Amino acid sequence: MTDLPPPSDPPHPPLAVIFSTTLSGAGYGLLAWTGLTIALLALRGGLSPALEGVQLAGLGLGLLLSTIGLPCSLAQVGESGRRFSRWRSLLLSREGVLAVATAPLAMAAMALLLWMPTGATRAAWLACLGLLLAVMALGTVACTAMVYASLKPVPAWRHPLVLPVYLLFALLTGLALQLVTMAAMLRGQGPAGMLPTLVLFGLVLAVLKWLYWRAIDRDMEVPGLDAPRLRWAALAGLVALPLLATLLMALGWIPALAATLLAALGLLAGAFVERWLFFAQAPHVVSACC
Repeated sequence: MTDLPPPSDPPHPPLAVIFSTTLSGAGYGLLAWTGLTIALLALRGGLSPALEGVQLAGLGLGLLLSTIGLPCSLAQVGESGRRFSRWRSLLLSREGVLAVATAPLAMAAMALLLWMPTGATRAAWLACLGLLLAVMALGTVACTAMVYASLKPVPAWRHPLVLPVYLLFALLTGLALQLVTMAAMLRGQGPAGMLPTLVLFGLVLAVLKWLYWRAIDRDMEVPGLDAPRLRWAALAGLVALPLLATLLMALGWIPALAATLLAALGLLAGAFVERWLFFAQAPHVVSACC
């Protein structure tokens, strides 16, 4: 008769890491959307004063959020992947270079919006900076995802959906924050028609995440983790709350600002739960493999 292994305690990922990586991903997503918006508006003839204020707010908030999570994210990866320092160092160096380069691009765009006179030269500079900012912000998110995906001791992190899901979370939460900024500064004008887009993006992301969870369930089980309930909570944040916000606004029961806030909070909460699950499975697998 074989002895059964002692029961394992449930995982406890550090909440600071979960908060910071969730917010930094949203910050980079916001910078990407803001940079793309600035570029498109500049190419179409320039930004109105009201829209310039919205883009300035987006750049400032994106810079703040993207700066919050990078140190914690790198520390968590370093702790999980000590035996794979060569690969990790290469990817971390790329992430660091992109992150360091993204912030000056955002600050340069802010400076142009604030101080450069309007004209063709300003529009050309804003178009170039905006496109480059969007590429660099998304490149930073992609490098962050690949840092995790390169860790061989964590099979669940090496799944091919890790990279697209990471990018979609950044884009979705960043877009939600952009709509909140627009609704707050334009007094509800503009973002109303974009809420269904959040619902659609959230549905696509929920499907991809569900496929990812089904795939990793065949290979692992984390003792003490009530994964089904947490997964449904994440999916509710991604789909149910944005859909509810869209319906309430369409019925005229809540204004656009309240609707965008509800959708954004739901998406950030869903991203937080998803990220908690993402890290919760790592310690068990690392300890089993190393």
